Amino acid sequence: MDTTVTVHEGKRSSYLSITYDFTTNTSKRTWSLSSSLTITIRGYDTFGPWTTIGSYSANLRKDGLERISNSGSSSPATFTLATYSKSGDYDDEGYAAAFDLSWAFNVNSSWGGYSNSPHGSISVQPPRIEPNYRTVTCQLSKEKIDGSYEAAEDVHSITVKYGDSYSWTWSETGFNDVVFSGDNVTSNKVDSRNATRKQYRLDLNGYLDGSDSGWIGGYGTCNITFNDNSASAVNVDDYNIAHRYGTHYTFSNIQEVIGHTYKGLKSGSKPLEGDITETTDVRLSFVTNDFYTKDSGTYKPGNVYVKQNGSWVRVRRDGNNTNGFNSLCYIKTNGSWQRIDG
Repeated sequence: MDTTVTVHEGKRSSYLSITYDFTTNTSKRTWSLSSSLTITIRGYDTFGPWTTIGSYSANLRKDGLERISNSGSSSPATFTLATYSKSGDYDDEGYAAAFDLSWAFNVNSSWGGYSNSPHGSISVQPPRIEPNYRTVTCQLSKEKIDGSYEAAEDVHSITVKYGDSYSWTWSETGFNDVVFSGDNVTSNKVDSRNATRKQYRLDLNGYLDGSDSGWIGGYGTCNITFNDNSASAVNVDDYNIAHRYGTHYTFSNIQEVIGHTYKGLKSGSKPLEGDITETTDVRLSFVTNDFYTKDSGTYKPGNVYVKQNGSWVRVRRDGNNTNGFNSLCYIKTNGSWQRIDG
């Protein structure tokens, strides 16, 4: 950048030429200026410019610099009076404050008593650099119930000071928190991450003959199906596996082991069908069937009954043991006699 200032006095003139160059350091957010100041002295009249103006001297003082002097006799006369530098800082928006470059010097010539003392100033504006902030775009892909992921989407934007670190936490019901973080940000960036679903257990438990149990073994079985591509559980008497938040489950085909009756869900149990949004305790209630005789508790061969699915069904008894029902007791189930004692 060049700036030339011209001062005329009578038929003589003096020129001040200021040339300066900027150097910027974007990482340190500073600027520096190197400048040289040059004076040109010329005399002229109606016949044209003079080839000599006699002896002269010039002095300069700028920003506390020492006084610099020079002299000569030719016309025009040009010489550099000073070279100096200046530096400053940029603000966070990439601007630096303008400053005045001022001067004052004397030119004295023995030719015609010429004397000139030009002075003045110009405003210098350091060039702008990039703002001292960077943008971090937080981009998220959410896990689906089946384990695949949705297309990424922007969920947040962070403004970060140049060179600083950042941290931001994304939260949503049913998902594990995702922390976006990074250090030494020197350019705009996209921070892409995955959000995984929380997982909760579906727990098949029992309420057997009035007592809580961790399974229904020996009392019954059931099927469990899911909508998250998990394999169905078939004819199980125990189940305790974690599934992704939101997985839909269904209990079906609840079967009784011979000699037992399914009584429905225990009070407070999770339903037979629903969505898994927390640890899900499905507790099936079973009782052991009651054996008794119809004749006021007195054992009568052939008159032994068992309650099955809410109805009393006669038990067939083989043999001649009259001391109890601990051998050779049968009940017809699905058309076949099944032994239920001992």
